[in-house]
Amino acid sequence: MCLPAQAQDAPLGKIVWQVQDRFRFLSEEAFFTPHLRASEAFNALDAPRDEFGRKKIGGEWVGPIQFAERKLAVSAIKNGHDGWAAQAYTTSREAFTCWDSGRRRVRGGCLKSDGPEGSRLFPAQVTISASLDSTAAEVFAGKQCEWFIHTGTDKDWRTVTQADCAGPAQLTAPVNEQFSMLARVLDPASANGMLTQVTGVYQKVEGRLVVGFGDSYGSGEGNPDYPANYSKSVTLADTARPKPSTLPRWLDPACHRSVYSHQQRIAMQLAAENRRSVVSYVGYACSGATIANVIASVDTQDDHMEPVTAKSLRDNRVKKGIATTVAQADWSQLDQAVRDLCADEGSAKSETPIKGCSSWHGKPDLVLLSVGGNDIGFANVVKWAVAGTAVGQVRFLSGGEKPGTMLKRAAGKEDLSGCSGDEAGQQCRLAERYASLAVAIENRLGLTDRNKVVTGPYPGPMGDEAGRVCSADAVNEGADSEHFISTSDERLRTLHDKLFAQKQLTNAMKKAISKTGWTWVDALAWSGAFDRHGVCARGERKSDAFKSLQSINGGWEPVGPADMLAYAPRQRWFRTFNDSVLMQFYVSRIEQLARNPRQPIDYHYQAGVSGFFHPTAEGQAVMADMLLNASRCRLFGTGPGC
Repeated sequence: MCLPAQAQDAPLGKIVWQVQDRFRFLSEEAFFTPHLRASEAFNALDAPRDEFGRKKIGGEWVGPIQFAERKLAVSAIKNGHDGWAAQAYTTSREAFTCWDSGRRRVRGGCLKSDGPEGSRLFPAQVTISASLDSTAAEVFAGKQCEWFIHTGTDKDWRTVTQADCAGPAQLTAPVNEQFSMLARVLDPASANGMLTQVTGVYQKVEGRLVVGFGDSYGSGEGNPDYPANYSKSVTLADTARPKPSTLPRWLDPACHRSVYSHQQRIAMQLAAENRRSVVSYVGYACSGATIANVIASVDTQDDHMEPVTAKSLRDNRVKKGIATTVAQADWSQLDQAVRDLCADEGSAKSETPIKGCSSWHGKPDLVLLSVGGNDIGFANVVKWAVAGTAVGQVRFLSGGEKPGTMLKRAAGKEDLSGCSGDEAGQQCRLAERYASLAVAIENRLGLTDRNKVVTGPYPGPMGDEAGRVCSADAVNEGADSEHFISTSDERLRTLHDKLFAQKQLTNAMKKAISKTGWTWVDALAWSGAFDRHGVCARGERKSDAFKSLQSINGGWEPVGPADMLAYAPRQRWFRTFNDSVLMQFYVSRIEQLARNPRQPIDYHYQAGVSGFFHPTAEGQAVMADMLLNASRCRLFGTGPGC
């Protein structure tokens, strides 16, 4: 590679550059820009930093993703929108993301290649903003710079543009290929027409793909992209729920997948802080998913794994075309990922899972995983803890069991209550299921470096604002919309002590995962981040005041549904039962009985209350912050402890 003629002068300064539009899941760069600005604002803060990358702000430790969530939520609410995603939905002219919620797959337009530029999700070329560093820009202020670029396909330098030396120039650079840049400072008065030139040789835009799999904690359950909204005049009758003026919208309604998922937020933050990269993301996590729901049926050859079949779908009471949160669907999460990422002819229209792929739009460089709790009965333990004596009366809360049973199941011990017949040995060994999933990810997606699968424990939901275990009165207060939520102090204490205070759930998962080669992140369990932010935690903000669905003397106390502000910052980082009822909305029992007297608790009901005990958007952001260091290390090889 030869420099242009008359370019042998000693260079002054250097070229600085960054990729524009570097998060490739949102459909427009404008939707990502607020997140980028929030990340820059966090970096500019002069404050103490801890080992998790958080900064001490206003007396509390706040990570970059949590900081962004708070900042964007407050801004959106000031503009009349409940959350930054609702604002994006309202202002977008077309699709907000690259996910087709109707067809439940990546939008074809995001995979369609537009010539040499590549596709939206997998670009072959990107626009970069290049400029002289501050020293050179000051020296050559008022001069014109002629910009050149040289790529692997160029025989010689190409003139790209001419711009003021003090400002940026827009260049097109290849992804994952080396290129070089040169800025020639023009001076018509000089003998050769230039003063000097500044070079930036052997640069590269790093293209990376992040994929998310898992259960409700990975999907962002409890946080609709666009929550149900209510009129100020809404009233509560004895026989019906308050009805919203706008129904909720999800990234994927069947899975209750949300753009607030900590998996997506990690990918967005990695794109924000890595200026010379372009990060693509696709998430497949689904509320209610077990490990078997992640694994493709073609990989369930081991004796201890049961393939997902039509019968198993029927047994799990799945119906097509409704907003159920049961995870089983036509294809597993890995099946869906292979279909979307495979570039073989006909793969996009395949009506059966693709067993092999010879060419790819892109292979994952990082997998974010949150799964295992449903395999060992975590949801059943929550049901046992909060449902009181009504478990047998309400289908949604059936199957509750004590924590000890779940932990024995996780360890593969003989006490396998909750499993039946020949399934006991197949479905109750968590370590074996993780091992099967590790093989499936490697075989189906070609991710042979297993430490690029990042996972961690579930956050504890049981701490009040003082760090004490939630009282029964406090938890019941947030569930007065239903008679069957009636817990006791003893049960909540057992739930907290067995699973979280003693780290038994975390340790069971950690041990089961230890032989997979994945990256296990303990930060969430040991940082204490959620200790004062459980489902019962109270604060001083207006958003903390909302806890009740009671209409007293014709008015709402303390505030009404229209003032809920689902995404306003609050002390608690978990959704209460009432939160879920209002944000996700379900039809009343009276209406359900009119539809089907034999099934008063139906799928729509489950969809409406499934957010209970799940992290809020801010809670998801805190989860993302706790996994960020490890994710950054595995994706880019940089950061603390890498």
